[in-house]
Amino acid sequence: PTQMPIWIFEDFRPDQFEENDEASQPINANPDGDGFSPIGQLSDTDPLFAGAPVGDIKDINLGVSFAREIFKFLFTSQRIYRATSSGLTDLSRPGNYSSVFPWNSLQYLNAMYAVNGVDPLQKYTLADPTFLNAPGLPNNLTARHIAVSHNVLHLANTFDTLEGNKTSRWRWSGLGLPDSFTPAPETQSDFRDIPQLGELRGITGGDFVSLLFENGIARGDYVGPLSS
Repeated sequence: PTQMPIWIFEDFRPDQFEENDEASQPINANPDGDGFSPIGQLSDTDPLFAGAPVGDIKDINLGVSFAREIFKFLFTSQRIYRATSSGLTDLSRPGNYSSVFPWNSLQYLNAMYAVNGVDPLQKYTLADPTFLNAPGLPNNLTARHIAVSHNVLHLANTFDTLEGNKTSRWRWSGLGLPDSFTPAPETQSDFRDIPQLGELRGITGGDFVSLLFENGIARGDYVGPLSS
C-alpha cells in the first residue's frame, strides 16, 4: 500500500482521558493505560464463561471453522480460553502471557490471530490444541492493533525485539501470506512510520485500511499487483 490521504485532528482528543475532563468517566468503558477498554465484566446470562477471572478480561471473540464449528474465545492478561458447553478450555501457549494492554483478535481464513502489544503475534488454527507464536515472525513481532484488508494482515503500533516500540508504525504481511512480515518486494510485505500523527490508537480493515492516530486519521489503499 502506498496511497495515503491524511486528516489531522484539532485540539479535541476524547480518547486521552487524562487530558480531557469530559471523557474521564465514559459509559461502559474503563480508563486503560492511555486510552479506554471495555468493562471487565461478563453477563450473568452467559453460562459459557462461568469461572472466568471476571476482572481480568481483555477481549472476547468468535471464530467459525471451515467445518462450520463455532469457537468462543476469552482473552485474559495471562491466558486464552475457549468456552464450550462443558466449561473453559485453556488454549494458552506454553508459558502463558504477560499482557498489560487489551487483546485485539480476528479471524483470517481458518485461523484466529491475536495481539496484545507485549507477546509475539499469536495464531490458532481452529481446532488446534493451543495458540502459538505465528511461525516465522521477525524478532518476535507484535502490535497493539490488528486488521485484515485485501488478503493482507495489518498490524498497528508495533513492537519487536530489534527496534523496540514503534508506536506510529503500520506494518503489513505478504499478500495472501499472513505469517510473512519480513519486508520483501516479492511478497509485498513492508511497513510505514507516520510519526507526524502521533501514536496509533486503532486500525480497521475491509476495502481499505483506516489508521486511527492520536492526532489524525490516515487511509491506506492497496495499489500493488494482485499476484496472490
